[in-house]
Amino acid sequence: ALFALAALACAQQEHGHEQEHHENKHLHCVQCTSEDHSDCAETGAVLAQFNKACPKLHSGAFNGAEAIGCRKILQRTGDDHTVVRQCAYSGENVDGLRKTGNSGITLFYYQCDNAPGADGLPCNGSPGFSLVASALVAVVARMFM
Repeated sequence: ALFALAALACAQQEHGHEQEHHENKHLHCVQCTSEDHSDCAETGAVLAQFNKACPKLHSGAFNGAEAIGCRKILQRTGDDHTVVRQCAYSGENVDGLRKTGNSGITLFYYQCDNAPGADGLPCNGSPGFSLVASALVAVVARMFM
């Protein structure tokens, strides 16, 4: 009986993965760079024009992979700021992971599963949670001063 229960649990888990994989075929993310489109650096409804289905990869290390989420990368080089919004094919959810490179380049990574925000846009169309949380903390702190 224990073996049958374990087999049933495995079958249900496998069916869940197949269903999840099928749903990912239709994953949509905001896809743009602020270098090519200045509106990409904005938030809100203006980003709807960049909301596109994530393609299956046809080359490289992740050949054949479906997107697993959406990503936003903020790159700062001196006074220059670039925003890249794209489909994510690897990695995990992160909120403002900071990476520092050569020549004063700083990157902030945001990756999320594709739960649309209140505006209906994919998760990489909203400002980073860290920015929202920081603003909220500042407002609350100001109330007690």
